[in-house]
Amino acid sequence: MTTALTDRMHDLQLDSVDKVKLAHEHDRNDVKVHASAMWYAPRGVTPFTIYTLIVSCPGTKAWWVIQKRFSQFHRLRKQLQKLHAFSTGAIRSLLKDIVKCEFPSRHLGFDTAIIVTERKALLQDFTTKVIALRAACVLQSLNAETTSLGAKLDHIYDIVQRFLEIPDGLRDEDLRHTLSVSSPTCSNGSGSPSTANEDDDESCAICMCSFDANESVLTMACHHSFHEDCIVHWFEEKLTCPLCRDEAVGGHVVGC
Repeated sequence: MTTALTDRMHDLQLDSVDKVKLAHEHDRNDVKVHASAMWYAPRGVTPFTIYTLIVSCPGTKAWWVIQKRFSQFHRLRKQLQKLHAFSTGAIRSLLKDIVKCEFPSRHLGFDTAIIVTERKALLQDFTTKVIALRAACVLQSLNAETTSLGAKLDHIYDIVQRFLEIPDGLRDEDLRHTLSVSSPTCSNGSGSPSTANEDDDESCAICMCSFDANESVLTMACHHSFHEDCIVHWFEEKLTCPLCRDEAVGGHVVGC
């Protein structure tokens, strides 16, 4: 059974609380979301569009891939709108930004290029706010003064976590990895790209340029590392590692 968010936060030592707070404040303000879309037409099924979003959290040092249809985004928004409508005080304020943000309209018929382009941009912004909401739940849980407030934060956090579909390996080690990073705002945390795989050069295999300390680098589960700006363009065509073809599901962010 998964431990509730507020229970996990209340069990932290004081220095750990500070690290978690810094990491999630960084995620709330500086998360990066890259969006692309692909049209699918399986035999015997009405054609549909899949939206792929690469989420990169610089504070908690995690990145992963989200793939969903528009209807799944719409369902989450309706769920959060309902919670907002029946909430008061801190919870209503917590949900205000995400329920008020611009959201793409529903359309009958096939997705046109114009519809997909509009949705891609707005769903990218919506996902950014979902990550910010997740971080805000963590931050508020650190100071939740009542059991009732804590339970509501747990509920919203669980809804968001299910939607984000963070890979099991990343989700299970999320807190532990955050605490291992000495400075969430700018740190190599789990090591530089070159130490993740000793056989690799200290350069990106896509652009062939070296890794600089001030650049964001994504390390995959296979331990190959690439500039974030390089690999997200690759992922628009193939969700695999450019070197070993391992499936791209998530990994860690190295650098700032």
